[in-house]
Amino acid sequence: MRKHEFTAEQRKCIEESCIPLGVYQFLNERVVVLAVSDGLCNLLGSSREETVELMEKDMYRGCHPDDLARVEEEALKFARNGDEYNSIYRTKNRDNKSYSIVHAHGKRINLEDGTSILVTWYIAEKNYYLNQAELDIKFGNSFDCIPFTENIITDNCYDTLTGLPNMSYFFNLLEEGRKEFRALGKKIAVLYFDLIGMKSFNGSYGMEEGDKLLRAVAGLLKRYYSAENCSHLGQDHFAVYTDATMVEETLKDFFEDLKYINNGKSLYVSVGIYIDRFEKVGVGTACDRAKIACDQVKNNFFSNYYYYDEKLRDLSIKKDYFLSNIDNAIKGEWLEVFFQPIIRTASGRVCDEEALVRWNDPEKGMFTPNDFIPVLEDARIIHRLDLYVVDKVLEYLKEKQRMGIELVPVSVNLSRYDFQLCDMVDEICKRVDASGFSRKFINLEITESVTSINPEYIRIQFTRFHEEGFSLWMDDFGSGYSSLNVLKDFEFDLMKFDMRFMRSFKDSNKSRIILTELIQMAKKLGISTITEGVEDEEQFRFVRDIGCEKAQGYYFGKPNPKKNIFNIDKEKIRFQFENPRETPYYDAISVIGLNDPSVNKGYSMEVAGYFNAVPMGILEVKDGKYFIVRYNKAYVEFLMETDFLDLEMIKNNYIVESKRIPEPKFCDTIDKCIKTDQWESVENSVENDYVINSFVRKIATNPETGANAVLLMILSIRKPGR
Repeated sequence: MRKHEFTAEQRKCIEESCIPLGVYQFLNERVVVLAVSDGLCNLLGSSREETVELMEKDMYRGCHPDDLARVEEEALKFARNGDEYNSIYRTKNRDNKSYSIVHAHGKRINLEDGTSILVTWYIAEKNYYLNQAELDIKFGNSFDCIPFTENIITDNCYDTLTGLPNMSYFFNLLEEGRKEFRALGKKIAVLYFDLIGMKSFNGSYGMEEGDKLLRAVAGLLKRYYSAENCSHLGQDHFAVYTDATMVEETLKDFFEDLKYINNGKSLYVSVGIYIDRFEKVGVGTACDRAKIACDQVKNNFFSNYYYYDEKLRDLSIKKDYFLSNIDNAIKGEWLEVFFQPIIRTASGRVCDEEALVRWNDPEKGMFTPNDFIPVLEDARIIHRLDLYVVDKVLEYLKEKQRMGIELVPVSVNLSRYDFQLCDMVDEICKRVDASGFSRKFINLEITESVTSINPEYIRIQFTRFHEEGFSLWMDDFGSGYSSLNVLKDFEFDLMKFDMRFMRSFKDSNKSRIILTELIQMAKKLGISTITEGVEDEEQFRFVRDIGCEKAQGYYFGKPNPKKNIFNIDKEKIRFQFENPRETPYYDAISVIGLNDPSVNKGYSMEVAGYFNAVPMGILEVKDGKYFIVRYNKAYVEFLMETDFLDLEMIKNNYIVESKRIPEPKFCDTIDKCIKTDQWESVENSVENDYVINSFVRKIATNPETGANAVLLMILSIRKPGR
């Protein structure tokens, strides 16, 4: 249907009328203005052009918020198929402070050519009321009592807060608008708006002020795009469709005006733009694509926009594929679990493994976790994947046990959304207990971002996991999410340092300093440590020397599927994996801090004055032989100076046998400390003309080999006569 055109005589008759009236036509799911009278222009205090623009873009701009949705609903019902229209509502006066009462009465007129037009008369009350309180005094709650029929409630098309079309009605408007644009040879743009920081705004100013801001944003959108081109989708999200040719210019002006709405109490906004130039998609998909683009806006310090492009289109197609095939992937075991070794720096043995999942598609090939995990998180079905991985890890442990391979704990990554989607503690407990394995064989890796959900709730879940015997690891510390406050408020057993520290290892000394201090901090907090991303000998020696207990990276082995691990020679595997009966022994050795004596248990204040970056190391004593297990830089220099070892010996070995036996006085004191389990002093022992004073104490005994680990602290080193 085309827009009706009046004859010149008809138009003159309407426009020169002193009665406030408007003549409209309902086309493509929206009201189009055909003519307005002088009386209506006078009532609104605007020119004819301004009146037409107002009635087309935002007919009820000054309408009281409590009346807005009802009036728009009544008008739309009349425009669609009603014969008559009667409505009463409050509208702001020109002073923008007080309200007056408007009665609107409309009739549908069917012309001879079959065109249906809508004529509406407007009558304003002669009495004007200064404010809402005076309106309430005169009319009480009469506006609240205006009846809503069941059809109006059922067919609701407008958002009650902002008066904008709701999502359902907006999709109808967008569909009709798209047809109209295409008929004119124009491209249509769909915009998705997301206010930045609405939660914090509500927390600072209150929900009522937040609602005022949303109404102000809606008003600004109406001014720029017209009311029927906009929608309040819910929460702090809005959508718009408009001509694609001036999108950026209009948005820049919109961003500037946005700063000053609501008396300056405003927020920045992220905007995603989808231009209808790809394959034909439904209006819902068009809005989804605009939202996908909106989610790419990373900067939260000013308003910005992002286009949906070919790259995002490919990601969108991939996303749809993952969601459509997740059931097939689980049932068909396309989700393949890989295992990467974690090495104990003191022994060079595999002490843990991490389970990492890949999507091995029979048609499309291998997908990495970064491809599909964010998709499953957004869809809130990530818990299905994580519990699937737990099941596969338990199967892996059973196969290793059957093959006679030493078992070490396996860490499983949990998403922060897991805790919202199911009782993750109960689900994991049930699975592990049913397998017959001890819960100590499953470690749980969780990023710090999990605490952003509900800190108190997450704290309770952490406590439950600990009470059930699981170890909790903070994953990706230093990745950009980590906060020292999390270490203060939540109980983690281990910190996993992000591989970014290793990536900048060669380029910046800052990374070395920061990592060194973080590891010392962790030891003082009683938290174990792992460094990820170790890729060469230099990096490994560094993390070992600064006291990091465990290391992970391609230097030790890339992630492998279990079939590859099982194909390795069994004897080689048995040598590589740590004997679980020796784990407490190596744990005791690993937690000792060699750069700051005060972090060690049993450290006595009586000897505090002696220690200040002193040479420190850990010796292993067995059958009269001495092995150097760990050392700091000062101690290894001492050992080379006194001919206990040379540089080549420590380059390629984790535990090094001393080239010679220490002098008898030192050996006797070592034997004594092993028996007493106390600090013992070694006074004036002589090694290669050096006179040494030191303290020694037993750390632990290896239950398998009978070897004893001893901590050594050198207090002074001098040559006779000096």
